[in-house]
Amino acid sequence: MASPRTVHAVYGLMFAGLLAARAASAQDAIKPTYQATFDSIASRPDCKKHDYPDFIWFDCTDNDDPQVWYFTKPGTPAHPGVLERRVTSTAIETNAHSYGPDDAQPAFQAWMETIARALMH
Repeated sequence: MASPRTVHAVYGLMFAGLLAARAASAQDAIKPTYQATFDSIASRPDCKKHDYPDFIWFDCTDNDDPQVWYFTKPGTPAHPGVLERRVTSTAIETNAHSYGPDDAQPAFQAWMETIARALMH
């Protein structure tokens, strides 16, 4: 039979593991996903959707916080990925996020560079 001290140690470890699992679950619940981001932007009445062969572009510039969003399309090497450009009073900010695995990152980087080159013309 286990001593009371051993039982308390086992329960303590189980409780710590349960807390860690809950914390990880809570972080996963608030972590944005490609689909959640897409759905959020697509549902905004101030965003106009434009469909291109390799990406979907949302023009959300008809408001006080002008933004454009680029979403990769399924089946493209850079998918799933998102690029946001926001116009501020002093600059154009760019935020990008790839939801793909590590081996998809070079394709996502190349896609972002293609978008950037297209914006310069």
